[in-house]
Amino acid sequence: MAQEQPKTGGTLKVRINADIRATDGLNRDANTDTVLHHIFETLVAYRADLTVGPALAESWTVSDDGKTYAFTLRDGAVFHNGDAVTSSDVKWNW
Repeated sequence: MAQEQPKTGGTLKVRINADIRATDGLNRDANTDTVLHHIFETLVAYRADLTVGPALAESWTVSDDGKTYAFTLRDGAVFHNGDAVTSSDVKWNW
């Protein structure tokens, strides 16, 4: 059986049980996370076992004093329009 080709465009409607607090990732709750995690990808994310694993960052290091984190972004990450995600883009969002 041949697989259907993905369809582009259209509208995705999602129902949640309350309004989100904001689109600022620092003002969070479960409903906000439900929406925001479908809009952007984080550098790291929780795995099923609640350990932290890679997401947009494929690896990272922490300085000896614990104050500086260095992230290596995974190759091939793109925005919705196909433009490459760069370290400058990530820095701008921080």
